[in-house]
Amino acid sequence: MFDMMIGLNPHSPDKQVFLKFSGSLRMDTLQVELEILEAGDRNRTSGVLLATLPVPPDLCSQIQHHWEDVYRRYCRQGRAIVMKDINFNLPTPQACRDSAQALSTTLNTWLQQPEFRELREKLIAELNRNEQIQFLVQSDELSLQQLPWPDWDVFQRYAKASIDITSPRAQRHPQQPIAERTPAQRLRILGIIGAGENIDIASDWAMLEALPSELVEVKILHQPHLYELTDQLWEQTWDMIVFAGHGDQDAAGQGFLELNDQGELLKFNEIWYGLRKAVRSGLQLALFNSCLGLGLLAQNLQDDAQIPHMIVMRDLVPDKVAQAFLKYFLQDFVAGQPIPVAANRARERLQALETDYPCATWLPVIWQNPYALPLRLTRAEPELGAETLAREESAIAPPPNTTTSRSRLRRPVLVTCSLLLISITAFVGSRSPAAQLLNTLGIKARSERQFSGARRLFGWASWLDPNYPQPLYNLGYTYDQELGERDLAISYYKRAAYLDYPPAIAEYVRLLLLAGEDNYYAMLTLSDHCLDQTEYKGIEVSCLKNKGWIQFRKQRWVVAERHLRAALDILDDAPHTHCLLAQTLEAQDRFAEALPHWNYALQFGVEKFDEHDHCMALAEARLLRSEPANSATTPFPPL
Repeated sequence: MFDMMIGLNPHSPDKQVFLKFSGSLRMDTLQVELEILEAGDRNRTSGVLLATLPVPPDLCSQIQHHWEDVYRRYCRQGRAIVMKDINFNLPTPQACRDSAQALSTTLNTWLQQPEFRELREKLIAELNRNEQIQFLVQSDELSLQQLPWPDWDVFQRYAKASIDITSPRAQRHPQQPIAERTPAQRLRILGIIGAGENIDIASDWAMLEALPSELVEVKILHQPHLYELTDQLWEQTWDMIVFAGHGDQDAAGQGFLELNDQGELLKFNEIWYGLRKAVRSGLQLALFNSCLGLGLLAQNLQDDAQIPHMIVMRDLVPDKVAQAFLKYFLQDFVAGQPIPVAANRARERLQALETDYPCATWLPVIWQNPYALPLRLTRAEPELGAETLAREESAIAPPPNTTTSRSRLRRPVLVTCSLLLISITAFVGSRSPAAQLLNTLGIKARSERQFSGARRLFGWASWLDPNYPQPLYNLGYTYDQELGERDLAISYYKRAAYLDYPPAIAEYVRLLLLAGEDNYYAMLTLSDHCLDQTEYKGIEVSCLKNKGWIQFRKQRWVVAERHLRAALDILDDAPHTHCLLAQTLEAQDRFAEALPHWNYALQFGVEKFDEHDHCMALAEARLLRSEPANSATTPFPPL
């Protein structure tokens, strides 16, 4: 396996939309500024469009009524330190939903006023529904941050958009030297498990510790004292902080967290020096899975102590909602999705909980420094460099005095042309077309069974463009299908998989399962990511089959059957899927239903594939018996 260097690195969305509100909802009017940036580049701007927007006289009081008089009294049980305004005249779930719908309607009516029309039309004209867009609402006023921005009808037009909060007072972060990573160093997360009375923060703890160990290093502080937390900020470097526990805010709206059962509270100004040191050392993201997090945004310090990216909860957050959000966010985050995208997808998935927990999809809020770009977890592997390519070249070079064939006579010309192309593109500064050409030449060489030349070409293509997954996938395929070198295939498939390439994800998970790997959480996460990303039915079938295979390994027969049948509904010509389904059915004592699937696996399996060969042997054994085998006494050999 190749060592990886892992970190949070900038990711440019197609568009960044800044909506800057100057003033207060308690005033008669607000000044609104609209600016659209291409790929987060402040030199590529649409210019600033201004509007003066009348404020509905009851908007501020409606926001306050919904959150304080209805939502908090209905929710009651959340991750807040002290429950507020509790009496026996509690709102019903429907009353909470009605209040939320009324506030959503008011927001959309307000932003459909004639005074806002020019800005609205500019947005619709400039934005494409297929683009990845980040909306940033720029205001420090609590009431504006409490509005249900995810319900804004313009935002909902764009399936790949996120809508986040930022501050008009935030300043550009100076470039600070960050401690160098060793090749084996992983992303470092400091988990802070605070006071947990009446809430289940053990789930948060378990989710952090279950993160893939090859990507993430997690240190947990359980109910620390303030000095223990400060020591960690001063003495260690952290990429990310996750807090789970109780949170609240004081009468002035300033947020704080409960560190331990002794009632020790954490306020940002009490660890200002430690935070400044942590930010200078590379702290990029803080996630506070606690109540009333907007009060923490109000206290997020300016200048060089400001955490560049924060995720908080807009108001009281029920335990189940907090746990579900963290689970969904971490799944997409470790799979390489940008933070706003991962958080928005996790937020949308909370809709399934809104029957019991109204407004769940309104709760997660992302704060981002307006001068920063969204971040994503990336993996860079030093073996892509010239030194590794040279080692590989020497390993596959032909011995001296080998008889020269026609194909070998063509190779020096091909290599010379390729090197000339590399030199030209390096001079011009555009490497992607060259990488694509080298990848195409590699495919041609492989089709002519010139495997050494194909490997060189794919290697050069990936060296020219390390973020180009196809040559890495093609290297994996060459080692896997043509040369039978499974370990090398896994390493290349893995690199392409973590560049969001669905075919590589499908093959990487398949080979891990064949190798007997049992990190099912990581494999399921990757397979879900594959299904979200792919547009091709064949890849969808492979990833569904892999999910069924994983669940079969976990002996979750019902879930395994559902995934396998979904794969066969798309593509019935899949012997291994039939084989897995046959085993799953027999595990449930449904022997008669399994027989046609055994027949298919035996009839159409291909011996050159290990999983097919294994299935054909199983099918022969099953079909030769006069009665079906009992899976309880004849366990299936692991696939």
